[in-house]
Amino acid sequence: MARRRFRKFVEYSWGVVRPSEPFLPNWHIDAMAEHLQAVADHQIQYLVINIPPGHAKSIIVAVQFPAWLWLKDPAYQLICATYAHKLTVRDAATMLGAITGIDEEDRATLDSRERSYTDYTQFLKSDGLRGARIGVVRQRFGFHEGVDKVMESALDALKREGAILVDPANIETSGKFGDSEFIVLLYELKADLNAYLARLDPNARVKTLKDIIDFNEKNREKEMPYFGQDTFIKAEEKGPLTSQEYLDALSKNHHLARKEGIDATMDKNNLDALIAPTGGPAWIVDHVNGDYFGGGSSTAAAVAGYPNITVPAGFISGLPVGISFFGRAWSEPVLIRLAFAFEQTTKIRKAPRFFPHVEI
Repeated sequence: MARRRFRKFVEYSWGVVRPSEPFLPNWHIDAMAEHLQAVADHQIQYLVINIPPGHAKSIIVAVQFPAWLWLKDPAYQLICATYAHKLTVRDAATMLGAITGIDEEDRATLDSRERSYTDYTQFLKSDGLRGARIGVVRQRFGFHEGVDKVMESALDALKREGAILVDPANIETSGKFGDSEFIVLLYELKADLNAYLARLDPNARVKTLKDIIDFNEKNREKEMPYFGQDTFIKAEEKGPLTSQEYLDALSKNHHLARKEGIDATMDKNNLDALIAPTGGPAWIVDHVNGDYFGGGSSTAAAVAGYPNITVPAGFISGLPVGISFFGRAWSEPVLIRLAFAFEQTTKIRKAPRFFPHVEI
């Protein structure tokens, strides 16, 4: 019920996000939950909530609502801003505790039993960098001069706080599982999207990936005036998740990204974590270059299914650049400790702003 109804999730997760405060049901909480549920169900597009401070608006809207959306669909992308500059590692740790748990419908969560926590804020240590051995994945640098300068400043900050840097600590299998990664993406895109669509209202206009492809083709002038749907078509051609091609590709990914990748690098250098630039400054997507991605470091952890946390490291022409802390399976407590300590010592984060143009 908590997965389907946001109001139930608010009550269910309250003891995690606010363990020192009892949950006090009230009409205003019901009203906020009802309207946010309508946003999630695409019944309303815009919502402004205006109530006095101290009525749980921030925790419900900025912590519990995103956590609930990610429980329903991890692919949701959200932008949260706050006048108080407090959406930080602490909030991420609080939210992680709210969404962590065993979901019998999600096999990937079963292994987390006795390996996860309902309160990750206990790992927030301002001196958490002292003595930590951190590997610098230097092969993920070099795609942007400005990013390299930001990262060098970040490395200096880590050393000042007592971290022991192993530089370089490269992942030797990096770049060797791109093809198998895409194969897995195609199979899982079809399987997961079809499973999601099957749960929609019986009156939904689309029930399968094939329905979406057909809809796009029938409305090509509106839906695809500048691009096609090649990935959808390739995914639709794939079979079930029992297909040998999928099983072989998934096994290759896990072997190269886990055992021979992140795990091997950390074992070899006796590391607590790895760091690298999260990515470059935001770029413009246009009709010529498309999604003009420059570089980043998310692939290894994403393919391995390992934790990764990013923290602001600096700015380039007013655009934020992050540093990623990632490591082996179940290392969330360590990564939160390191990221929080870096965040507290650097104080780099600024409240989001919307510029008409970049700062030159």
